[in-house]
Amino acid sequence: MDSPIALNRATGSPMLEFVRRGSGFWAACAAMAGSLVAIVQGGLAAREAARATRSSADASSRIGEVREEVRGVLDAGDPCARTGGPSILRIESGPGMARARSEAACRRAERLPQNARTGGPSVLRIEKEAAVPSRATLERDLLLPTVRISCGGAWASGTVIACTRDPDGSCVARILTAGHAVANGRTSGIQVSLFGPGQGVVEEVLAVRRAACEEIDITLLEARLSVPAFPARIGDGSIGAGLFDEVWAVGCPLGSVPVPTSGRIVCTNRAVDGEVFWMFSAQTIFGNSGGGVYAADTRRLVGIARGVFGYGPGESSAVPHLGVLVPADRIASWLDEVGYGGILGEGDVRPTSFLRPGALAR
Repeated sequence: MDSPIALNRATGSPMLEFVRRGSGFWAACAAMAGSLVAIVQGGLAAREAARATRSSADASSRIGEVREEVRGVLDAGDPCARTGGPSILRIESGPGMARARSEAACRRAERLPQNARTGGPSVLRIEKEAAVPSRATLERDLLLPTVRISCGGAWASGTVIACTRDPDGSCVARILTAGHAVANGRTSGIQVSLFGPGQGVVEEVLAVRRAACEEIDITLLEARLSVPAFPARIGDGSIGAGLFDEVWAVGCPLGSVPVPTSGRIVCTNRAVDGEVFWMFSAQTIFGNSGGGVYAADTRRLVGIARGVFGYGPGESSAVPHLGVLVPADRIASWLDEVGYGGILGEGDVRPTSFLRPGALAR
């Protein structure tokens, strides 16, 4: 083949033709290099897409497992506690463990990695919605443990913390209430109204006082029933509550049926007469004293409502959103002191074991 210079001697410009042909060569090289870069970039993009697909599939699988577990255990009821039947002693290893699995599943759902959301913006929301308790669950865990108390012409509330069945078939319920609400009980009697599903009155009986603590304004009552009462969910030491946590306050304001209101823990160190109480913002009023205050996420008992703050002459003007409660760990300490620390022993109708002192501390 003739060289570029030999072919172009007749033109008198051999260098010009060489440069012109050389430019075409380098342009071809540049085009080839561009193609190679495009191929490499495409390969990298495909690899990243495959990796994202695998990650999304793994996350979706994990979400599916957690969702099914949460939905399954949240729908699990407490037939043992409701019926008081022969399976009553298995309640700790049945629904109690199911609740623990539910809470563990919810915690795992919250810890899902960010790439779990690649399945769409609603993936995490679906998981949270699966953990929202049904109305029936809220009624069972918050309303059914609440009783209405009538004493000396005044209304109050009470919270069932244990229920045992005697050999004759009757049930003995242990109820916490505010001490000031039953101060006249020795002369006028203490009437307790037990509610069932649908907020209808199931039974009305007289209760007797078993122990009282003026320092924290708490009284323990005992009532004999023909049907079992459903106790509040009591912490087992693994649950906590603190400042800013959402709560439900449940009671019988002004003698009504059990009413739930929502709010938050707003103070954990309010000193009154040498005792430390907690404050909450869920609205309560006269008649709520003795009702339970529950953690919104677990529906476990945080404490017992003692009253609300007031202002004006004799503090007669109540502030409904400044409620005061006796923390459950302080109540547990007092029950131990007066010999009732074991009221939730063998055979008790209860969802979980009773809260031990200090269990609420974070």
